[in-house]
Amino acid sequence: MKSILIANLGNRNLLVNGKLIDKANADYISGLLLSKKTLNFREITHRIYAKIEEYQKQIKLQPNIINTFLNNQNNIERVLLIGSDQVNEKKQDQDTIWEAEILSHIIEKKYKIPCDVIRYERNVTNNNDLLKFYARQLHQWQEKFAEFKFIICDAGGTAQQKSSLKIAAEFILGKDDFEVYYKPIDNDTLVLVDQFEYRKIIVSEQINSLIESGNYSGALSLCKSLDKWELYNDLNLLLRFGKYRISNLFKEIDSKDKKNKETFTVIKVPQFINDYRNRTPQCSEKYKQLFGEKLIASPASQHAFHTSELYFIANFYLKISNLTSYILALAIFIESFTLFYISSHTGFNLVEKYRKDGDELLKRLKNEYKAAIEAIFPFEIKSLSLPLQLAFSKLIAVELNDAYATQFIELLMKMNGSYKDLCITAIDNIRNNIAHKGKGVKESQLKNFFNSGIPSELDQFIGISEPHPYLLLNSTIASLLKGSYHND
Repeated sequence: MKSILIANLGNRNLLVNGKLIDKANADYISGLLLSKKTLNFREITHRIYAKIEEYQKQIKLQPNIINTFLNNQNNIERVLLIGSDQVNEKKQDQDTIWEAEILSHIIEKKYKIPCDVIRYERNVTNNNDLLKFYARQLHQWQEKFAEFKFIICDAGGTAQQKSSLKIAAEFILGKDDFEVYYKPIDNDTLVLVDQFEYRKIIVSEQINSLIESGNYSGALSLCKSLDKWELYNDLNLLLRFGKYRISNLFKEIDSKDKKNKETFTVIKVPQFINDYRNRTPQCSEKYKQLFGEKLIASPASQHAFHTSELYFIANFYLKISNLTSYILALAIFIESFTLFYISSHTGFNLVEKYRKDGDELLKRLKNEYKAAIEAIFPFEIKSLSLPLQLAFSKLIAVELNDAYATQFIELLMKMNGSYKDLCITAIDNIRNNIAHKGKGVKESQLKNFFNSGIPSELDQFIGISEPHPYLLLNSTIASLLKGSYHND
């Protein structure tokens, strides 16, 4: 593959009669240039470049370090030399801009390779300025030289220049689009520089940003670039768990993770993962008791687990101010709660046999519970709609003399547009606008909802565990990335 050499220039990249242009040789080289005073690096290189054709006949000018790249990497078809020209800095005596021009002249003449000089005019030790500069340059080069691979010389310029260029390359370029090489002082070979630690820091920051917004799928995709890391497997499992959990994919966690229960290779399996696999509800005891003991579909704790997990998803989206996802998740929770609650206290399994048992329940509601239902829900019973499910759920709670359940279901009714006398904000209508019209949610639409205190009441009824399940997962991932996770 064709490649382009990128080189920051330092004071060791040009030899004059086989000598470096440093303090030890300054008098000697200044004498060669017929100067009556000792010149500094910038002055020497400027004077040479001003009469380069003439000086090339009198003294030997040759690249240092860069020539090793050009001799060993025969597929290099262009060279980009970065020379410093600190126009607003007091100390400019070591600037390499004229050295860059000299080397460009030599390379094009000797190696017949096109060479570009890129001028850097800011402080060569300012990391912020350097990162901006390299990011901008790499973007331009990536567009201009899309078919090339970049070879970075890691032996030139200040320490800040070298690190900033490598960090920017990791961020801008794909890991297969560039390589970094270093030339040891004591031999004429090139050593491939492992960029993994740079990559790990950059990818870790990106992963942290993604998981803060609940984007575990995106983080999992980025995680692949850390496959050399000893904690890669454990990080992969945590992100995969988050991906399935926030998507309400219970079965996927069972099939993918439960059989690999012991695959954490460095850290212990976090307790919250074990709790999830064991379907241990993280809600309040009162919420668990809503589902009673005489159950048809599954144990009460399982109903409490599934519905509270749905609420945790909604609550997390609210915490990160993703209102559209919050409304969708909250609507799913409300709909699921009624199905689980009714299934817990009747002979109908609306969770697993919704169509069959739902039809039977609807007939029974029309025949046996019509008057009682219409006292709560004054509409004709036509279908097993959510408002009808809420009405029947309240009827069950009243018959059970369960004041806690009655209050909770009435709280849910305050979010349903069919209950006009009770409704504060019609979450169901907002949800339908999202699902059917593609409309996002504005904060102004939920002003009354938030002012009413309903979100806090829901938290109290269900019992959000502390720390929050998703914040706990995120802090575990963040600790792992920082290397500060402990098994105790």
